[in-house]
Amino acid sequence: MTRDPGFPRENPHKNWMKNSVTALFFDFSIACSKPFIKCDDRFDPELLLLHSTVRVINMMQVTQMVSQAAPVDLAKRVVASAQAVREHLDCGDDAALASVGVVLGSGLGHFAKQLEADPATRRVDYKEIPYFAASQVQGHRGQLLLCRLQQRPVLMLQGRVHCYEGHAAWQTALPIRTLHALGVRRVVLTGAAGAIGEHLHTGDLMLMTDHINLTGQNPLMGHDDAQLGARFVDMTDCYCPHLRQLAQRCAAQQQVVLKEGVYAGVLGPTYETPAEVRMLKTLGADAVAMSVVAEAIAARHAGASVLGIACMTNKAAGLSAQQLDHDDVQRVAARSSQQFTALMQSLLPQLAID
Repeated sequence: MTRDPGFPRENPHKNWMKNSVTALFFDFSIACSKPFIKCDDRFDPELLLLHSTVRVINMMQVTQMVSQAAPVDLAKRVVASAQAVREHLDCGDDAALASVGVVLGSGLGHFAKQLEADPATRRVDYKEIPYFAASQVQGHRGQLLLCRLQQRPVLMLQGRVHCYEGHAAWQTALPIRTLHALGVRRVVLTGAAGAIGEHLHTGDLMLMTDHINLTGQNPLMGHDDAQLGARFVDMTDCYCPHLRQLAQRCAAQQQVVLKEGVYAGVLGPTYETPAEVRMLKTLGADAVAMSVVAEAIAARHAGASVLGIACMTNKAAGLSAQQLDHDDVQRVAARSSQQFTALMQSLLPQLAID
């Protein structure tokens, strides 16, 4: 069988897993033999079965960790992706294409549609970019745009992929690394979210002040490559305070109310239960959704500054009588597109020159 060159040749957990399997069968054999043989009282079948269950869970966690680890050639993949974009856009090999990059989430692609009408806008489908995965989620078109706002170049990702689609966190964040390789040093991450905080209502825009990673995954897990960034990343100011102040000034100029709060990232694809929403509120979350976090981590790992804006498309589960539905999410996001577009048209050129 051909081995994927993107992963280490040796599984660092192989011996541990092999020993765990042996111990697992030993535990079960003892537990099952209890009724038939005379054993020391310390061999409690129920405790042994519980111990075996814990071993199974640990083995599953380690297996998942290995399968979700970033490939050893991730840096080469980023370079190849960036080179493909340059070739499709007929750009030079070294020049920065733009200093600002944007990711448009569920229902927020209406802003990009306006830019697509500009003859100067150039586009590349994700399928034309090596190692880019295509999203299967409605509302995520899957193309990269090179636009100009007030004569300032902006790279825009119209749509993203998610971990719940079966992708590893490093793969969901690969487009962000590609933007960085193309010259982007300031990233705006957007998406739809469910409102938890009492100050947030359907249709509001929320500026992310921080996040809580509850996905159980991290795009930095796996091989450490100094070309991509430091092994350990300080996340104290993940969402740049200076850029947040700039966003608030632009919002005030456009008479757009931009609220603030903490974003909780979960795995999905199910919406949260009311009990989970109560837990998230206790933890300090003001909004919850299924994206952004891995992208923010990868951007900070690469050294880019991050700004996050979420559109509150619904109240989180249990906070209203409304049933949660993705079609409703897209409709509410579309209704908020006017204020979102006004904010982006004012903010993005400022990010490019500030």
